[in-house]
Amino acid sequence: MAHPEAEPELNHLIRTTWWTHSLGLSLPSGALPAAMLHDVLERSEVTPAELSIFAPDVRGLVHALTDGAYAHEHERQVAQRFAARELSPPAALIRAMSKLDNLVDHGRRREATMDPYAAWAFPVFETAWDASEGARGTRQSASELYEAAMALAPDETGVACPPGLIGIGRPVEDSLGCVLDAAHFAAEHHRAQRRKSRADDEAHQIPYINHPIRVAALLVHDGGVTDPVAIQAALLHDTIEDTIAKPHQLERRFGEAVMATVMAVTDDKSLPKAERKRLQIDHAPHMSPAAALVKLADKIDNLRDLGVAPPDWPLERIRGYFDWAEAVVSSLPTVSPVLLRAFEESMRARP
Repeated sequence: MAHPEAEPELNHLIRTTWWTHSLGLSLPSGALPAAMLHDVLERSEVTPAELSIFAPDVRGLVHALTDGAYAHEHERQVAQRFAARELSPPAALIRAMSKLDNLVDHGRRREATMDPYAAWAFPVFETAWDASEGARGTRQSASELYEAAMALAPDETGVACPPGLIGIGRPVEDSLGCVLDAAHFAAEHHRAQRRKSRADDEAHQIPYINHPIRVAALLVHDGGVTDPVAIQAALLHDTIEDTIAKPHQLERRFGEAVMATVMAVTDDKSLPKAERKRLQIDHAPHMSPAAALVKLADKIDNLRDLGVAPPDWPLERIRGYFDWAEAVVSSLPTVSPVLLRAFEESMRARP
């Protein structure tokens, strides 16, 4: 899991959640949302008041994992280690998994400029790991776990296999583990990509992984979709078309149904753009329910993006995209009246 300096912070949050689920045991319902949010108060503009949309146990864990304002980095480092001893087991596990991910990242890059990091991060990891006893699903020591994590076998594109596949943590057969693994796979493959927008500097460009996550969220939160195949495919829907991932990797890691669903919504980039757009309309009526759900949610999110943060396109091109998206969606089998209404609402942003 070697990562470039420019990778989105979201990749770290996804991996921390991935580790927490893989190595957690009988975790409370708020643990995984808190793992995804554990840095949000420190590394974003989100305020504590904005966390009110989450359950009290989620908010409590996030607050427990948020460092105070320290004048010096050394003070923060010392405070983290002492604070780790007092964390509840679920909070301690999240802290340990966050540090484990950072340590694995550091260990794989082995950058001389980061050498001091391990000297203070490993003791925090070790202290938090010891404090997480009762929430963790393995008896391995911190050192043994770090060695196992470093030995995770990557696939041919350099993305590590999930811990369950090599015998640490729970297997990946459970639906939530499969969905988290799809998010992890997609985040790693899209890590250097940004969404098209008018922002000239990279700091204000949206990480590409936000898009497949929003597509999956549309299925779950707006459409009430519970099918893990559709949710995994939503997260993975652009990996074949826009990254170096290959169909056989998806089939081996996520199964034939997920791979087939992703391929059904994947354009053949060897064809001219106009032909690809025509084929999307032609293929739409024949899509499986899972593929149709992904295609519909994808178009909703794309139109919302065009309405809020459009790329530097001429007006006619933006209008043309809205009209083409409408033609694709009108050709899809009816799979979700709720999402169809959301699409119709997004069409109102057509300039």
